Amino acid sequence: NKELWLERCAPKEGIPVWELEERWDNKRDVACDLGHDTHDFLEHYGLSYKFLADTPQKKAGVKFFSDYIYCKNPRYTDICRELRMIHRTFKFCGTADLILWDNIDHSIVISDWKTNEDLFKTYKYLKAPFDNYQSNPFNKYQLQFSYYQLMLMQSKYRISNRLLIYLDREGEYTLYPCTDLTNDLSKFLTNPNQFTSTPASYGLVW
Repeated sequence: NKELWLERCAPKEGIPVWELEERWDNKRDVACDLGHDTHDFLEHYGLSYKFLADTPQKKAGVKFFSDYIYCKNPRYTDICRELRMIHRTFKFCGTADLILWDNIDHSIVISDWKTNEDLFKTYKYLKAPFDNYQSNPFNKYQLQFSYYQLMLMQSKYRISNRLLIYLDREGEYTLYPCTDLTNDLSKFLTNPNQFTSTPASYGLVW
């Protein structure tokens, strides 16, 4: 509840509620613009784009491509970017940033770029059936990856990993493998009433 948090946090900051709300909204807008700009650059990235990386996050993405794809012995092959998908049974859709082929394991790796300021800022726990996971951006992204995986599994591909590629403000990247939550997610989507509460944080479009 935004209004509740504003009322709690404004006195701690020593400023009016309206001023804190303005700060939060400005921060959100800057983060959204940065994320969209970075994703657009990396969607169209090729070797000729290397010198056009004008932010730390773009430079971090270029490093990932250089280390894992555009190198002498590439671990991955870039097979699709911005893959749009839909689940025919559960009727949700989404777009994965980067689909990779693992040249060692011979399988699909689902990947997404993330530029959050903080992946692990936590507010309590998620709703059932994932109530053993803290409510933070990273765990919500783990769910996002499992939505993607359910859609890809319709085509019988073997998916070996879900890779969150975090692009930081220092121009570096960190790879976070994500847990496969498709089993519990399928149970929830098939019969949500079996759980004690409905996950308010789950969206069906990513």
